[in-house]
Amino acid sequence: MRIELKFLSSKVARRVFLTFLLCALGPMATLALITLSEVSHQLDRYNRERLQHEAAVLSLSIYDRLVLAETELNLIAHHLSKTTTDKLPAPGGTLWIIR
Repeated sequence: MRIELKFLSSKVARRVFLTFLLCALGPMATLALITLSEVSHQLDRYNRERLQHEAAVLSLSIYDRLVLAETELNLIAHHLSKTTTDKLPAPGGTLWIIR
């Protein structure tokens, strides 16, 4: 089965057919390009907002861990300051007396 193109034999028929194609496909192609551009911009905005949110969550997590580490160090320092006669070996081999 073969498509016959006899209707495109005249110059007027070809022009009418090309005009039809331009009128039918031109607006669709334009709309497709506009839609592609808008969707791309929307996805960029969404990804940027998501990245900012994730960075905020991660920074709060790091801050919480630092506060916890500071609290633990203060607790250890307080505990060590309570013991007055404990002797701790220094890294150089000498003894420190903590009061």
